[in-house]
Amino acid sequence: PAGINPTQKPLTVEAWVQADRPDGGVLAHGGPAVGYALVLQAGKPQFLVRTKEEVTVAKSKVETVGRWTHLVGVLSGDKQVKLYINGKLVDEVQAPSLLPSEPAQGLEIGADDAGAVGDYKSPFGFTGMIDEVRVYHAVLSDEEISDHASTTDRTPTDDRRLVLACTFEGGTAEDVSGN
Repeated sequence: PAGINPTQKPLTVEAWVQADRPDGGVLAHGGPAVGYALVLQAGKPQFLVRTKEEVTVAKSKVETVGRWTHLVGVLSGDKQVKLYINGKLVDEVQAPSLLPSEPAQGLEIGADDAGAVGDYKSPFGFTGMIDEVRVYHAVLSDEEISDHASTTDRTPTDDRRLVLACTFEGGTAEDVSGN
């Protein structure tokens, strides 16, 4: 859908995951030219941003396989790529730019198929559980990210910055953002 086009926009992506295996794509939008992805490699979360075929990666040093973990990737307006785990900032690196164009591949949850955003092989399927996937065309504050990681309530879906919200209620990945 046109509403999820991240061209020249800051963004925040978040998901709750419980990985059974150490490698796989939680969420990916785009491919080998332009895009972003939230993945696990060797059991460690990463948030990748690919702009003009250059990949910028914010990485965790801690494995998260086997336990529920709240992951957040941020691309800020000043081109900072950040990774948060359970509400805490774990890495921050500088990207060369925001996404310069609309990604050619659509948004995928649970894999990065048909052309990888990162330096891994597609389809890069995730094995485990994924819940509460959110994409915002905005930068959430550290406090908002911490709140989302620490609450037992569902993250609200009426936030106007939200462009995608999949709760997986009733076994479906239907977008409940209203967009």
